Amino acid sequence: MEHHDDRSPLVMKIALRQALRRLREERETLSQYEVLAANLGWEEVSASAAAAGEALSRAAEVLEDAVEAAVRLQAERAHEHPHLHDHPHTHTHTHPHEHQHGG
Repeated sequence: MEHHDDRSPLVMKIALRQALRRLREERETLSQYEVLAANLGWEEVSASAAAAGEALSRAAEVLEDAVEAAVRLQAERAHEHPHLHDHPHTHTHTHPHEHQHGG
């Protein structure tokens, strides 16, 4: 397996957490719209915003499961490949210089 493949669970975990954060932010925004619409007497709009917010809450729950799965996978990978977890992937070898003498 190549080195970049070993970082896939970490990258996925980060991306999923960002998506989860955005979903929660949108849920909060919809909640505010729901209250505003209710205050304006727009019951249909308020009910629709509430329904959309509930759908986002359910989606966030599913996404949380995906984040947890990515966390588990990342931990398993780190356990399987402790050398990749313990120190960064660097190259310390030198490259010989080519010298051209005359022509």
